[in-house]
Amino acid sequence: MALASEHPLSHRILHGLHLLCMIVLSVSGFYIHYPFAPGLMGTMRYLHFVAMYLFVVTLVLRIYLVFVGVNRDLAEWRFGKRDLAGIGQTIRYYLFLEREPAQTGKYNPLQKSTYYFIALLMIFQALTGFSLYWREQPFFAWLLGLVGGLANMRSIHFITMWIFFAIVLGHVYMVFTEAYDRFLLMFFGIERKPAASR
Repeated sequence: MALASEHPLSHRILHGLHLLCMIVLSVSGFYIHYPFAPGLMGTMRYLHFVAMYLFVVTLVLRIYLVFVGVNRDLAEWRFGKRDLAGIGQTIRYYLFLEREPAQTGKYNPLQKSTYYFIALLMIFQALTGFSLYWREQPFFAWLLGLVGGLANMRSIHFITMWIFFAIVLGHVYMVFTEAYDRFLLMFFGIERKPAASR
């Protein structure tokens, strides 16, 4: 069952903003890479930059809320020995070889691992994007040189977007097959509480 106490309003708002940013970044990024209609480049680049800044700000805020505030959830994100031991069982569960995943808290070991990876991927994607935007700044010029120039960085940025798509598709599948009640809570505020036992 999905409880509002597990997903406070601040976390849900940031989740929604991240989704909005990813949609805007994807559509505008596709257009910048493959202009599919004339006369929109200026608008699409502007939308891409605005969504990029909001994307970074919401990521920083979410990381901040892991450690600080009434709704801090550091305990739910800690990865311990039980998580490490449970990864195999959880993978087998998603391959339909186990009845239950190894649950070590709000998130199972594979969810925690995936969310860590997504956070790192977001930071990586932000760095590649900033390198394309601020390519003359010393640090970003160094990053461009590290990957072999502007064209290679564009390709890395574009490929990383496809990795995000693959993860999001998996996430959507898991939500609708495993945790539909959490979808209702995250987007519509509908809280489902466990039925009272008699």
